[in-house]
Amino acid sequence: MPKCYSYIRFSRPEQLRGDSLRRQSEAADKWAADHGMVIDESIQDLGVSSFRGLNRIKAPSESSSTSCGRGRWSRAPS
Repeated sequence: MPKCYSYIRFSRPEQLRGDSLRRQSEAADKWAADHGMVIDESIQDLGVSSFRGLNRIKAPSESSSTSCGRGRWSRAPS
């Protein structure tokens, strides 16, 4: 089964106490299932705003752009 990656982000740390993480995780799982894929990894920027690009500066230690550049992830077949 093909693999995919999910990206979960919300702007404010307070949102972790709410429903954002669950809703986004469920939506990603549903999308993957609907497209015959399985989520291999979930990248999360929890409480990191993207308004001024802080999500690019304070991204997880192995950000998606870094992983792609290092060839860690493969492109989907065309």
